[in-house]
Amino acid sequence: MTALPIDFIKSVGKMVPENETDDFIKALETNPPVSIRYNPFKTPEQPATGYPVPWCKDAQYLTERPIFTLDPLFHAGSYYVGEASSMFLETCFNHIKKQLPLKPKILDLCAAPGGKSTHIAALAGDEALLVANEVIRSRANILSENTKKWGLGNTVVTNNDPARFASIPHFFDLMLADVPCSGEGMFRKQPSAREEWSLNHVELCAARQQRILADVWDTLRPGGFLIYSTCTFNTLENEENVRWIAETLGAEVLSPEIPEEWGITKTEVKGGTAFRFFPHKIQGEGLFMALLQKKGSEHSEQRSAAKKGSRKLLNPIPKKERNAINIWWEKPEQWDFFAYNNQVVGCRTGWEPDMEQLMKHLNIIYFGTEAGQLIRGELKPEHALALSPNLSKTVVPIAHLSLDEAQNFLRKQPLPPELFEPGLNLVCFQGTPVGWAKRIAARINNLYPKEYRIQHL
Repeated sequence: MTALPIDFIKSVGKMVPENETDDFIKALETNPPVSIRYNPFKTPEQPATGYPVPWCKDAQYLTERPIFTLDPLFHAGSYYVGEASSMFLETCFNHIKKQLPLKPKILDLCAAPGGKSTHIAALAGDEALLVANEVIRSRANILSENTKKWGLGNTVVTNNDPARFASIPHFFDLMLADVPCSGEGMFRKQPSAREEWSLNHVELCAARQQRILADVWDTLRPGGFLIYSTCTFNTLENEENVRWIAETLGAEVLSPEIPEEWGITKTEVKGGTAFRFFPHKIQGEGLFMALLQKKGSEHSEQRSAAKKGSRKLLNPIPKKERNAINIWWEKPEQWDFFAYNNQVVGCRTGWEPDMEQLMKHLNIIYFGTEAGQLIRGELKPEHALALSPNLSKTVVPIAHLSLDEAQNFLRKQPLPPELFEPGLNLVCFQGTPVGWAKRIAARINNLYPKEYRIQHL
């Protein structure tokens, strides 16, 4: 592995006590731990595959790294392979949860590939409205794929420059900003991070982070909350930028309480507490996280809303066609359905005014749950519907596959027709849906999306 940058080593003393510097540097030369976070809407009872991540109730460390690509449950969205330190998001969210509306509007500003988005989507519940944004289109597509796998239907994936959000002032109750950084916390996971690092790059990142926050600040309502994080160690991108947010943009740094035995390092900023994750003290990568509250109080007229009489962008499905859709949903009365891009899209009831507002100002890649296409009065279901926890599992027969059979399904390899009933089948592994297949006589039409299929290993 590439050696640690000399200038970085010289700066270590500013971040950790002198008696810990050797341990810190040695830790950066070790293998990183492996952790996963279960989807509580799909895996309410976690298998005992590892040992707990202290600050995340649905997460576990694994004793070894399996080949996730070969696990059908990975493709089904039963869990997310994520970095344990970043799951501290849960502690920050729980600290403010009671101060949020029952149906909060949340923005994950720099969301790809989807670790924090899927986490906050589960924490906030399927009645929340989460906008997960990514500037780079290719990464936004990956974010969209992971959102579909997670399946909750409470997420809108967007592809916008942060400055675009200024057009919807005071819209969000909570904003996550895991801002692009110099990546010092990724030195042992991504060797390229060592090669790209420099003191100049650190300064450029710190300035860019301030610019991003200044661009989006007005979209957070007064009294709303910001969870600011980086995967780097230096104070310029961390404490100094939190201080800048508090002083320049106007915010209070809050102080969630945590147990000392977690090993997380507390750091004081503007009278509040921020948190540092050092790999010689916790099992995880480098992370910095702070929770802030925007100053001011909100008046109802400040909240963004679609103007009355403005042109509608969402077309509700007519009532006479609802029955063909309702049968596929566990609780259809809690959902509205719209025609969008030749698809039936399901959204939680009450989303329509906010979705109209978002569509007028943002570039939207995906939202809600793509249910499928209405063809001659019947719904032809999409892959996203198979992965939704809201799917009714009584509409079509279920084909229960073994591990080998499920892997062949994911590879789009031939399967024995006797495993399937005539017509459309919901394909499941260990009781969890992974997709659709249709039996026509002795032939199986594997409907798993070609772009998602796994390659031979």
